[in-house]
Amino acid sequence: MRFYVYCLADPRDGKIFYIGKGTGRRIDAHERNVANKTERNGIKLQIIKEIWASGKTVRKRILKHFEIENDAFALERKLIRAYKPGANISQGTSRNTRRTVSLHKLFSKALRGSDVREDLYTFFPRATLPEPYKQYFDIVQLCSLKNSKDLDGKLLYGQTQRLREQRQAVS
Repeated sequence: MRFYVYCLADPRDGKIFYIGKGTGRRIDAHERNVANKTERNGIKLQIIKEIWASGKTVRKRILKHFEIENDAFALERKLIRAYKPGANISQGTSRNTRRTVSLHKLFSKALRGSDVREDLYTFFPRATLPEPYKQYFDIVQLCSLKNSKDLDGKLLYGQTQRLREQRQAVS
């Protein structure tokens, strides 16, 4: 299996401080980056240095293997939300952008003609959104449905203009 989700834990207290998705030797890259002075995440850098200073090594564990990268991303996001590890900067990554996804970015992609429903439902469960954003969610969903291959794939100019105006009203 090609992809995996892993965690890094502090051996001094057993707490997970980082959860990630990787392939190959990604699980070892964090310590390698600290040793080479190329680690950019200051929190992770500090924790690893403190672990080394105590004479211990970072605990690394592969939690699950996957054939499909998007499945690995989904578990990574779920675990980050559940454990809230201190060294994770984002809430997980998207298979399309490999960085934190925002509702605004999904809306922009939907307006340009992409079907973003999968990312929309994965990253922004409607029930968890504050009230003003639920309307925004509905707009993105409608726009994305219009872009899907199930329908004709084109937004009429009037619909696009109306959606943009609604987006500005929500912002």
